[in-house]
Amino acid sequence: MVHTDDSSKIPEECCPKEGLVIGLNRGLVLVSGMTDSSLGCRVEIGENEAVGEILAHLEEGALVSVYDETSDLLTGSKVKTFQEPIFIPLGPGLDGRRFDALLRPLNASVTPTKTSPSNDSIDLNKTWYFAPQVLVGDQVSPGLILGDAKNGGSIRYKVMSPPGITGTIQRVHSGERTAGGNLVVLKEGQSISMLNHWPLRTPRPILSRLALGDPTYTICHHSCSLREGGMIEAQGLLFPQRMEAVASLLGQHAFDAVVIVCCGLPIAQVAEYIDAIESLGGGASTPFPKTIWVIAPPSITQNQVQLAPFTGMRLAEFFRDMGHSVLLVMDDLARWNLLRKQMDRLTTGRYPFRSLARDLFSCSGRVECLGGLNRIGAISLLAFHSNLSE
Repeated sequence: MVHTDDSSKIPEECCPKEGLVIGLNRGLVLVSGMTDSSLGCRVEIGENEAVGEILAHLEEGALVSVYDETSDLLTGSKVKTFQEPIFIPLGPGLDGRRFDALLRPLNASVTPTKTSPSNDSIDLNKTWYFAPQVLVGDQVSPGLILGDAKNGGSIRYKVMSPPGITGTIQRVHSGERTAGGNLVVLKEGQSISMLNHWPLRTPRPILSRLALGDPTYTICHHSCSLREGGMIEAQGLLFPQRMEAVASLLGQHAFDAVVIVCCGLPIAQVAEYIDAIESLGGGASTPFPKTIWVIAPPSITQNQVQLAPFTGMRLAEFFRDMGHSVLLVMDDLARWNLLRKQMDRLTTGRYPFRSLARDLFSCSGRVECLGGLNRIGAISLLAFHSNLSE
């Protein structure tokens, strides 16, 4: 998916509301001056602009969940609130890499890398060869394939018109282009690039849902089989069994893309997971190329654990919308569910954690994508629930 030039950057509010930190408890912060801000609004706290989200309004102020390190925050730290949700950047070059729950790159030791805010997940300086499939005068509708980014990675990267964009093509660029550079310009004044910022908790639209497809994949250590676009929740498997199940599934079918969400797993287990899967591609030097990792170990910041499944869903939907067959693995939802219940109690039910839990698996399925031409995409979901005793 792509976005217009005006919206390829996260929308900026002219006058973000400001407040002050009046209380801290690990990853939860109480903020004054935010009583009229909407739930789910993005906030930035302190000099390092730690990213957070408003969870509830209390008598004392707004309760904020912070998704960055909070050790440098103090009472009195400044807080900015934006009347918009948290966005994640989507574009070419994501495959074969590891990210945190805000889709920021992680290094080999699964710690955040030191990159600038404008150059986190998508390299804005790198060029991709854009081969257009549209002509001047063509009509653009949401989801229309505009062309391919030929060297976009091991996953075929199709550039599409974003939802809500319609018009007539006035100009088409081809050849080497950066992710944020204009590819198609419409007579209506809008322009489209490869880069898209998408609201983290908002599902991506589809045209219609279809019946599950074939083939059927056998899940080792589990009595069920997984059809394309289907979903399995595997209960109580030990960690080595879960790793073996994923490796076995990948060996049965060449999925176009694989998204693995390590949700609350300790870093030691994350490292084992990565070794087991990347060995399918020949080892750490040549990692399994179609896999994207979303990693949220509690040792970095526990609040990211409750975000990670949604980041995984948006990534899977992103590649599904191109017409790909995607495998989405979530491990471990027992840890995620425990944290979700704790957060629900802390916010006294004000934030819609219950509905978020119900909608967690809504991305799985086989669908007809926006853009017509019978483009079919599928997300096959394998969700693990451990017994939390490991």
